[in-house]
Amino acid sequence: MKKSKAYLINGVVIFISWLVARILLFIYMFYHVYLHFDEVEQMHTFGQILVIVVPLVLSVMNLVWFAKIIKGLRKTLAKRQ
Repeated sequence: MKKSKAYLINGVVIFISWLVARILLFIYMFYHVYLHFDEVEQMHTFGQILVIVVPLVLSVMNLVWFAKIIKGLRKTLAKRQ
């Protein structure tokens, strides 16, 4: 099953989807928070913590999983050659 074309396509689609939905959109979100940081400063302390800390934690988790996806995709591509 791991040598099928569908398995490879699935791995590539997961890689691209994760890159767009979890990595690039988070980069855009951080940029957006940076642009509107004056509004973030007007929030209550708990709101500021939520706006800054929660996305940072989620980004770290996303990067860890993305590294695993890349490792798996490389392994699959290496076996196909």
